Amino acid sequence: MNLDDILIRLGLKEESKAKSAMNFVIKNWWVWCLIAITVFSFWTRMIPAKYGELQALDPFYAYRINELMLQNNLQVPEFDPIRYWPDGVPIEKYGPLMYFYVPVMLYVAMGSVGITMTYLNFAIMYPALMGALSVLIMFFLAREIFDDKNAGLFSAFFLATVPGYIARTSAGFFDKEATGGTFLLLAILLFVLAYKRNSWKYGALSAIAVFVSMGSWGGAQFIIYIVSIFAVVMLLLNKFSRNMIPSVIFVLLSAVATQRLFLGLDLTIEQIIAIVTILMILIRYAAERYEIIKKEQFIYIAPVIIVSIILFMLVGSMFSDTLWYMVNRAIGLVVISEQGVIASTVAEQMPGSWSDITSRTDIGFGLNILPALAPYSMLLSVWFLMMLGIIFAAYTVYTEKNMLIMIPVFWLLMSVQTVLYMVRLVFFLGPPAAIMAGYCVAQLIKLLMKYNFTASVKGKDIKLLAIPLVIFVSLVILSNAVTGYVFCNSLGPSYNQYWDESMTFMKENTAANASILSWWDFGYWFQTRGERPSIADGGNINGTVNHQIAEWYIDRSDNWTSYRSWLKSKQVDYILMDYTLPGKYGAISKIGTHGKTIIGMLQMQYTGEYPQENKTIAEFKSGQYVVWLPMGSGGNVVGAPLFMVTNGEQYLGRSYIQDMCTTNGIIRIPVEDESSIIPGCVTITSYGLFYIPPEAEFSTFTNLMFMDGYGIPDVEKVFDNQLIKIYRLEINESI
Repeated sequence: MNLDDILIRLGLKEESKAKSAMNFVIKNWWVWCLIAITVFSFWTRMIPAKYGELQALDPFYAYRINELMLQNNLQVPEFDPIRYWPDGVPIEKYGPLMYFYVPVMLYVAMGSVGITMTYLNFAIMYPALMGALSVLIMFFLAREIFDDKNAGLFSAFFLATVPGYIARTSAGFFDKEATGGTFLLLAILLFVLAYKRNSWKYGALSAIAVFVSMGSWGGAQFIIYIVSIFAVVMLLLNKFSRNMIPSVIFVLLSAVATQRLFLGLDLTIEQIIAIVTILMILIRYAAERYEIIKKEQFIYIAPVIIVSIILFMLVGSMFSDTLWYMVNRAIGLVVISEQGVIASTVAEQMPGSWSDITSRTDIGFGLNILPALAPYSMLLSVWFLMMLGIIFAAYTVYTEKNMLIMIPVFWLLMSVQTVLYMVRLVFFLGPPAAIMAGYCVAQLIKLLMKYNFTASVKGKDIKLLAIPLVIFVSLVILSNAVTGYVFCNSLGPSYNQYWDESMTFMKENTAANASILSWWDFGYWFQTRGERPSIADGGNINGTVNHQIAEWYIDRSDNWTSYRSWLKSKQVDYILMDYTLPGKYGAISKIGTHGKTIIGMLQMQYTGEYPQENKTIAEFKSGQYVVWLPMGSGGNVVGAPLFMVTNGEQYLGRSYIQDMCTTNGIIRIPVEDESSIIPGCVTITSYGLFYIPPEAEFSTFTNLMFMDGYGIPDVEKVFDNQLIKIYRLEINESI
């Protein structure tokens, strides 16, 4: 400190405005860093907004309901008549509703202060806005837990860039996670503040945030486990604190009330865990407050209660179906249970793996721009840093007794387990992975700067460890920032021009209540963009309908008339077939046979052509499988396709496919060597050649998908843009 600084502090000299501003900037350096991270997170997440459309499938449902709310005094309609036509769906019965209300209320609030835009543009922006807010909340959460601004900044940075969290908080992904995930983070932050400060105010705010998060997204119920595990471990370690009353009890009571009163759930294992945890805290408090037992016996209260409850549940399960269900549900929390038939065909509901975790939390996307970092990718990735963070956390808990650090550790371990159960929950892994990785980097900086290895350069002492530390931290920041940017550039809508053409046709050329029958995936698009009812949709709330559609698809087309009564009961007006359905035939066949059989269709892409005598051989490939198709000068097929298996440059297992599935029916091509024929058929489309196995060759699906409904009564093709076909259904029972 020089003489001028001393005089300024003594009030004997005024500080210049320039110097005062500079001191303010330097003193609040972390504020500018946090602003930069938050702005970066919003900017990258807004990249998919350039398409001007929602992402994926489910966001179209939320958007449609919100549009109805804006037309209905901000009220969620009680009944949705165009889902699962003609029965309809009572909206409040299926799923949380808060994720409808929060964005609509924010939109109205923005309009009241003069910020106006179309609701579609707002819905596209909303997830990115909530993602940026999550990043801001993460800073304060990590800072409160670790009492370290550096940990807060790095945690916020990793949440801003980790692909697993970006995917569902990017522009256009207008679904439950944007609201539920953000309020879950806020609830945990307020819980930590309530616990640290013994604050009833923060406890009440945390309870409100729990209500919004659980009322928006089913994954938010995991806060019950996070808080309960923390409280129980504290009790088992005999570290009871009265701070648990305005924090733990407030959160758990809010969670139980939300499940029972607002979600309409019966008694669940989550509620039992919450209630038991609350009782343990109250008993422990009463024992201390009223001196019921001696102080040295307090440590036995929690173990006795836990053991007693476990014994009660195990013994009672032999006499009570309810307790039997609860025991099995509790076991299912630890042991990854098998999915049902329908759920097992949905990609995002399939069990995940460790590779799913690492691929969503590494710098793989960034290596497209920074390939030189590939040898060091593990060291720079969030998943590796979070694992080191667990080690640092364990050491800190042991040495500094900061028990709050257990919260992100429990959260991380639980989220890994949930991803192994269902891969879509990798979103839930994002925050604890970010916070533990952020803590790891902050601790590495603190640890390495402790050691005073110095060298004198031009009369100045330089810390030798500072150089590799600066390089490492710079590479971590650079690689993960680039990863977030590249990943956001890879995101975009699935709804393309071909779908827009087909849905425009439905809006402009069909009756207002003309229903569409197809596989369930695109039901929300039919309802929102086509403005027409669908027989099924992505909510999968009626498994019976899914099974019926699957059975109808896989049955023989010459058995069509036996399904007329079912088609009439569903009041089907149109049938839609799209280019993605052949790839889903395995799922359709599995559901249609109730899990007994899986039948796939092999799609091959054109790879070239070769002249051969007076014809041309068109080649189609898929992996090791090859089909040679003899073509004449006019582009017509002049011989049976040849099916082969390759091994490098060698062609093995040559066999002829005698049947061609065409718009003129199944055409059989004669071959000289009938001993080398494989059953099934081949069909050519604008999006590749398909080999259809014999189990699916004569199915209704194959006929409608590839043969334009040849020979099927009651249907007429009314739309075809090469990738999507629409048939009008008019049942004529006289045929």
